[in-house]
Amino acid sequence: TFKQYLNRTRVNQAEEFLYRGGASVSEIATRCGYNSISYFISVYKDVTGKTPYQSLKRTANQQPKT
Repeated sequence: TFKQYLNRTRVNQAEEFLYRGGASVSEIATRCGYNSISYFISVYKDVTGKTPYQSLKRTANQQPKT
């Protein structure tokens, strides 16, 4: 459905923001068009199978140490 397409597109964008770092989950939710952070987290988990916090933590662990 269109709603599923829109959510997948928004989550894909959110994943890019999470990978780049420098923004909180609430900022990313807002940038991706979600007014409710809890709804964003729910949709993100439905699409990816993990929460944005888990993705953020995984991304932080993958960053090279300087």
